[in-house]
Amino acid sequence: MDLGREASDEDVAASIFLYPRTDPTAISRIRHARVPRGVYRSIHEGLERAWSRGDVVFVPLGTLEYPDLVAQLADLFLRVHGVDWVIAAGLYKDSLLISVRAHRPDAHAGEVVQGVVGDRGSAGGHGEMAGGRIDLEGTPDADPDRLIADVFDQFALALNVGGLPPRSLIAVSPDPDGTP
Repeated sequence: MDLGREASDEDVAASIFLYPRTDPTAISRIRHARVPRGVYRSIHEGLERAWSRGDVVFVPLGTLEYPDLVAQLADLFLRVHGVDWVIAAGLYKDSLLISVRAHRPDAHAGEVVQGVVGDRGSAGGHGEMAGGRIDLEGTPDADPDRLIADVFDQFALALNVGGLPPRSLIAVSPDPDGTP
C-alpha cells in the first residue's frame, strides 16, 4: 500500500534504498497482474452480500478460488467512506479464513481477531491488519454460512456494534456527503 499503512522508518529507508535498484517494468507487471475470473466472482459476491453495523463492514465471501482473496477484498472494502473496520471471511479448502482491516491507528486488530478465533484456530496481526484461520477439517457437518454468521456476531460484540441493526452495504442511500 505504498508505505501508507503501518510502515516504520526502517521500511521507508529500505524502500528508498531499493527503489533505484528495481526494474520498473517488472514492478508494473506485478502491480497490474492479470487475475483469474474467479476474482471478479468473489468481488461480485462480496458486493452483493456485504453489510454493515455502524462503522463496521462484514463481508461473507463464500468459497474462495485462492486464499489471498479474503485479504484483498478486506482492503478493497476498507476504502468505503465512513468505514473504520472490515471483517471479511471466506472458505478455502478445509478452513475458514478471516481478514480484519481497520482504519484506526489505535485499533489493535490482531488482539481483536485473536479474541474471536480463540482456540478454534490460529490468528494474529498488527494494529490495523490481522487475520485468522479456523480449521474445518474433521467437521464435515459444519454449516459454513452459520459459522461465518457466528464469527461475525462475535466480532460485532467485540467492536461494540452488536446492538445495531445490520444494513446492506450497497442499498441505495446517500453517502454522508450527500451523493448516492
